[in-house]
Amino acid sequence: MRKVTAAAVIVMVTLASAAFADDTYLTSSPGSWTDDGVWSAGAPQAGDMVHVGTGGGINPGTANISDAGSYSIEGIWIGQGSSKGTLNVTDGSTLAMNGLYMAPWDWSGPDAKGTLNVIGSGSTVSVAGDAYIGGEGNGEVNAIGGGVVNFGASVWIGHNGNVAGTLSVDASSQINLTSNGTQLRFRGAGSQTLDFANTPTNGIIGVKTDTVLWVGQGGGSTTTYLTMGSASNGVQFGSLYMAAFDWTSGDTVGDLTMNGAAVTFGDAGIGGEGVGKLHMIQTPGMVDGLTINGSLGIQSGNASIVDLVFDNDTFAYTVFESGGYTMIGKSDDWALRWLGSHAGELETMLGDGRITVTFANTIPEPATMSLLVLGGVAALIRRKK
Repeated sequence: MRKVTAAAVIVMVTLASAAFADDTYLTSSPGSWTDDGVWSAGAPQAGDMVHVGTGGGINPGTANISDAGSYSIEGIWIGQGSSKGTLNVTDGSTLAMNGLYMAPWDWSGPDAKGTLNVIGSGSTVSVAGDAYIGGEGNGEVNAIGGGVVNFGASVWIGHNGNVAGTLSVDASSQINLTSNGTQLRFRGAGSQTLDFANTPTNGIIGVKTDTVLWVGQGGGSTTTYLTMGSASNGVQFGSLYMAAFDWTSGDTVGDLTMNGAAVTFGDAGIGGEGVGKLHMIQTPGMVDGLTINGSLGIQSGNASIVDLVFDNDTFAYTVFESGGYTMIGKSDDWALRWLGSHAGELETMLGDGRITVTFANTIPEPATMSLLVLGGVAALIRRKK
């Protein structure tokens, strides 16, 4: 019978479902998933905690599942300490697990990296519990050529300021959050352009209508950038939190750009412990804008803003009510609407600069966007009382 290592004991404290998991480490690279000879305790079995590119095994380490078989394990660590690990799931193979840990937490340093590649039609990885993609080290998940990654619980992407976690899905592949009530947390030094939809769609991150989106979280002076394109048009999230609440320091920034997409949130908290910067860029001819159906909080005094960019000629915008919403814009060209009667609150936010309105004839690059200088700006207009 295999012995349970000290590392497994720590994991078992945090994951009750792993209480009886054995550990097996990749010791030769590249190594086949089914080859007993390249694993410290034999090929991974159901209930095992698997380690690829971690202490106790070979560094760097690459494991391959390419036989179109179906496998299940308790969980997998990919990259740990200063080690780098890669898992390739290809050729219609499937792998199910309870936990995914890619260079996370205090067992890893900035040199660690975990990579998961799911490649080819029918190739699928399903994670029933929480997934950690980067943390103290870097992590990336890539769905390529028809591959599918399904997350059944919350997904934590990045953490510290000097490392990043990334999601990548090509036009024929999918990454989905499959359960209600989950959280999608973008943290650390990441800068990504992704689109989202409420149904599984190739080339897009699938989320539920109650998925909570976080942008910017963690310690240190770091900015987390996320951009949504027009393919996100119509997506709905449960809530939005940007550099808000716990685990966030005052110099952490969450920077979200919605470029030509109508996006709906329940509650939205912009800033709090850190700084939140949300840019809503309209596209001529599209019905796009930011809809808030719950509460809207923009932290004053720490440079948090909602920047509404009308890619159109300058016009005299107003705060008005229509169809049960309070809006900023005009009847056929609004950039923000908030469910209920909130004219006084929006007037105050416009007056003190927490909401700004910009008119631009060209759309700037989001990651280099200035709050006051935008490529092709015709005028920066603040509402005057």
